[in-house]
Amino acid sequence: MVSLAWLYSLNHSYQVIYGDRSYKSKSGILYLIFIILSFSLMMGLRYDVGTDYFSYQEGYIYNFDVGKGEVLFNWTRELFNKFGFHYWVYFSFLAFLNISFFLLAFRKDGFIIPLILFFLFANGDWLFWMNGIRQAIAMCIWIFALTFIEKRKFWWYLVLCLIAIGFHSSAIILVPLYPILRSGKDYFPTISIQLILFSSVFIIQYFFGSLLDQLEPLIQFYQSELSGGIYNYSMERFEEEASSSVDGSGIAYLFRIGLSIIVILYSKSLKDFYNSKWFNIVYFLFFIGLLIENIFPTGSIVLTRPFRYFFIFKGIMFSYFVYYLLNIKQKFSEIVGSALIIVFLIIFYLNIVMANSNSHLWYQLYFQQ
Repeated sequence: MVSLAWLYSLNHSYQVIYGDRSYKSKSGILYLIFIILSFSLMMGLRYDVGTDYFSYQEGYIYNFDVGKGEVLFNWTRELFNKFGFHYWVYFSFLAFLNISFFLLAFRKDGFIIPLILFFLFANGDWLFWMNGIRQAIAMCIWIFALTFIEKRKFWWYLVLCLIAIGFHSSAIILVPLYPILRSGKDYFPTISIQLILFSSVFIIQYFFGSLLDQLEPLIQFYQSELSGGIYNYSMERFEEEASSSVDGSGIAYLFRIGLSIIVILYSKSLKDFYNSKWFNIVYFLFFIGLLIENIFPTGSIVLTRPFRYFFIFKGIMFSYFVYYLLNIKQKFSEIVGSALIIVFLIIFYLNIVMANSNSHLWYQLYFQQ
């Protein structure tokens, strides 16, 4: 799937990557439609991909709430169930919501979309879309809503946040971000301060790990009130699943940490290269997500779940960084950019090869079962 999307993107490289930075042309719109429909169909036809696949499948077939009563998600399920659509059609529509809102957020930066698609898979973000389906939809709607912060259109941002809340109640934490992001201000202009902040979270993580037993009531609150649903996101469950992949081995984790540090070191150059309010917003969310993701002990999915809205910006920032390397025309920069793509491809395929039958990573078609 990744290779197909990437090769198709390369065929459009002249027009999309090196051409106009938007998707206003007829061919650009057709390209987006092709990607959206392909992704929706492939994800809709999947079987047992994503840990919570069967929970959502049963919730649809037997028409019961798998969340905490989120109105829009329940209306969607009830509507498709009422008309008797097969569950693959239902899953296709949910995937359509994901990819449509996600790509629409970057339609002005059309040059980055091929890399955005690549890192969506290669960085593993797509699997969260298949697991936390309700929150992933809310996240993609919110990412599109960020384009209205850039335009300073508060009411549109608020409406889209309310729609996101209709799919996952935890999206309420995103509403107060408007006044913070409205100006497009660069909140982290100093590289040394970024490095100090990033280093400090690992110290906090070390001490935090020893307090997990005492924090069990808080963890239970997050699980029942913010994560919601019928799932059991225990530490033991997640750590068992994580250990079945190359990510669980720590190698990929350390590689991403190292790459994130390099991005921080290049942050001033990146901001000068893109020179836009939109990029400042994306970088701010990338750095905040980086701090939050690493302040908690590795594998603590229960604690990090309410903040998963910010984690996807790591893959997004990797996309902007690789595009930068491929286009600054400096010695070895294109080689480094290409090497990063190859490394992420290796990580992606090793994740699949090293996964076991309980990992829910192996792609299967529903009608093969």
